[in-house]
Amino acid sequence: MWNGNSNVFKTYTIGNGKKPITKVKDKSHIMTFEEVFTLEHLYESANRCCKGVRWKASTQIFEAFLVKNVVTLYHQLKDGTYRSKGFHEFDLTERGKTRHIKSVHISERVVQKCLCDYCLTPLFRKTFI
Repeated sequence: MWNGNSNVFKTYTIGNGKKPITKVKDKSHIMTFEEVFTLEHLYESANRCCKGVRWKASTQIFEAFLVKNVVTLYHQLKDGTYRSKGFHEFDLTERGKTRHIKSVHISERVVQKCLCDYCLTPLFRKTFI
């Protein structure tokens, strides 16, 4: 998580907690698959994906077993067995107009959010205004 300092990306504490280890952010560094899809990043992305849509039943079910779902996603991504669950398709009628909606499953949104937040956004942030 970004702490405001331009040189430090994340501070990890190991052992007895007395000696923190600091990971320096290299501006030219492109994050690897293992660095992007960590348990911590997936968990934070899952919490951000649930924000604002906690009233949905699918989100409530996913969030009820959040840790289990995140660990499952992590192992599937790590093992290369992760497969998209596809779209949930339905028709919505508003103000006399019918729209065909395709929405992705919450677990798919977690993976997409993690990829965007921890890989694509830092990569392109410096090139966009």
